[in-house]
Amino acid sequence: MVELRDVTENDIQKIYDWRNHPKIRVCMFNSGEIKLEDHITYLKNRLNNPEEYSFMILDENKEAGVVKLDKRENSYEVGILLDPEMHGKGIGTQSIEAIIKKAKELGIKKLTSRVKEWNVGSKKIFEKNNFKEVDDHYELEVSL
Repeated sequence: MVELRDVTENDIQKIYDWRNHPKIRVCMFNSGEIKLEDHITYLKNRLNNPEEYSFMILDENKEAGVVKLDKRENSYEVGILLDPEMHGKGIGTQSIEAIIKKAKELGIKKLTSRVKEWNVGSKKIFEKNNFKEVDDHYELEVSL
């Protein structure tokens, strides 16, 4: 089972490398390559924002990806990014299960996620965790 720990500034380079990997970029809504300076600014701002949460995914104590919660009007949007070498191992499904537990601890009542139409793997990860497809995104009411 995966564990989550808070992302720190020490994780910036690793997350940057994963985010710019071609296999990951194609899945992102902004699929362009990100400049390191922009990534550093983004992540430092994110880590200082009390309404946004970022967690490193650990699989057997090995860093396997990042899962985040972004504040929206009436919910938090879940984003997940896995190390390309960790795809297909069930880590994504376990990570979403872990972020749902974390959301409960934080008192978050509703989670959403956007997934590209063709990204069947990501859709399955959310569906296995009881997210329902609603229009162009997925939703989950979190029972506290």
